[in-house]
Amino acid sequence: MDHLFLNVIKHNPVDGPDYFIRMASQLNGDQFSAFMSDEAGMKEWMQVISALPKWPFIKEVMAGG
Repeated sequence: MDHLFLNVIKHNPVDGPDYFIRMASQLNGDQFSAFMSDEAGMKEWMQVISALPKWPFIKEVMAGG
């Protein structure tokens, strides 16, 4: 998932800050810290996925990213 997220940001650099703001708005400090240090659980992943726009990630998967 990290690779996918980084590729989406790489191909949409203007939207990168918005993605982080959206993630941070859905997670408390401990959850955001766990996510950023690759220690998040399923609950945090689902919150992140629900916060982010789906289309850029779908396009990246379809492109082989």
